[in-house]
Amino acid sequence: MALYAFLMELHNDTELSAPDEKRMVIISEIGGAMSMISCVMVFGLLCILPIKNDGLFITGNMCLVVMAAQISFLGSEKDGYPDQIMCKIATCVLHYCFTCLHFASLSYAIHLLSKFGYKFLQACQCKTVYIATIWLVPAVIVTITVILKHDLYGSGTRCWLPFEEKTRLAFLVPLALIQMVNYTLYFMIIRARIIYDITKDLPRRVIIKHVCISSLSMIPVLGLLWIFGFAVTFNGPLFFKYLYVVLASGQGVLILTCHVIPNSRIQKALCTKIKEKRHNDNNDDDDDDPSTDAAVTMDSKIENGNEKEKDS
Repeated sequence: MALYAFLMELHNDTELSAPDEKRMVIISEIGGAMSMISCVMVFGLLCILPIKNDGLFITGNMCLVVMAAQISFLGSEKDGYPDQIMCKIATCVLHYCFTCLHFASLSYAIHLLSKFGYKFLQACQCKTVYIATIWLVPAVIVTITVILKHDLYGSGTRCWLPFEEKTRLAFLVPLALIQMVNYTLYFMIIRARIIYDITKDLPRRVIIKHVCISSLSMIPVLGLLWIFGFAVTFNGPLFFKYLYVVLASGQGVLILTCHVIPNSRIQKALCTKIKEKRHNDNNDDDDDDPSTDAAVTMDSKIENGNEKEKDS
């Protein structure tokens, strides 16, 4: 059974009752399936719409990572593998995919920070840097972990990093550092937004609305929802464990509904695409309409007759 809670365990001591674990499994599987569908929809939008934007480029890579992570997550059950070697490979793939997911969030943070005028970050505004951050840095982390701790892989009940010798810190420490960076950036942007709105003497209701819209847009792509997973790590309140499972498993849905669809560039490009499609369809219908062809023929005969009269 796929259960998101085990990803954030430091030890195998998460206190979950059998009913709670069963509910979280159902939530994880439903959320994962909906995330897969949502990411496919995001890819479809980004493919058909002619938008060139670094933020959307990172979002597309993030959706690809989400899909890969969800697929690898299904292979976390040790019972599905005939030998330990296959389980070790599944552990490496799972570790790599979810590490890529968080470094994709870091890439988006770099993209946003570069807009604050930091010269050393403006040099990072290229797709090569984003791709290296999302795909190559996690590969280095996973490779080092495998070299140092490969003999412990596959020793637990799941195909995941073992708790012996604190091996799971290879996933939890980078996640914690990325969360600190992304939350710092989030509060910087919200503060700048509030100051800007205050200088324009906007009503408090409008300021709160802008803060909520900005927050909903940034939380999925910055991965801020994973902060609730530390309730599993440190055995916190059960409510936050449920909240983590719901949000983490449904991250793809949040990216689609809170970040991609509300994007003004995507909305304008989609409206333009629909108008062009309707215009082309109307032109095709006119070309296929017999009455239109007859009218054109009659017009041409009348024009030819008028020309002959003038010649005579």
